[in-house]
Amino acid sequence: MTSSAIHGDEDVELMEVGTEGLSWADARDRLAREGANKPRPPCDCPAVVCCLLPCLTSLPSMRAYARCVTEDACVRRDGAWNDVDAVDVVRGDLVLVQEGELAPADLRLASCTDDFLVSMLRLNGVDAPVSLKVGDSVPLGAECLRGNGKGVVIAIGDNTNLARRIRSGRWPPARGRSARSSETTNSPLNAIAATINITSPYSQGTAAL
Repeated sequence: MTSSAIHGDEDVELMEVGTEGLSWADARDRLAREGANKPRPPCDCPAVVCCLLPCLTSLPSMRAYARCVTEDACVRRDGAWNDVDAVDVVRGDLVLVQEGELAPADLRLASCTDDFLVSMLRLNGVDAPVSLKVGDSVPLGAECLRGNGKGVVIAIGDNTNLARRIRSGRWPPARGRSARSSETTNSPLNAIAATINITSPYSQGTAAL
């Protein structure tokens, strides 16, 4: 089961987690109830298919996805900071993001340094640093360029900004015609066709059968 979107009073409730963070017991309950913090990737194939056709993971969209999703996170549980797997981050967790790190989920800033600066390049393709303050949102995949911030997780997995962009076809961000052409040429169908040594009717320069 995936988490629901956060709005209104529920958002306020999450922001009132406090400086101690969640308890380990509460975090385990939320993880069991809402599922892992893992957005569905652009090429959502069964694990066995990805193992048999590793070329799928080399698609531009899959490489971009890997650059957006961090493997670990620093969360506050029972009053202490702990490193956990990013997939185990739950709504309501208090997360610390420092210089050079990626936000492991969608966060609402509870506190931050005055110089807190992030890059949204991995999400929207815009190479322009963004200065954030308390109360602002920090989406999964945003990179901290300077300072540090502590935020409460307001969305995980398939309810994150990144997941919505993937579902709507607005991601990865366009980087010109050549990038779009590359994405088409390296579609899952073409990757499979190349692996089993057949020509896809969708390959460039090949007429449909």
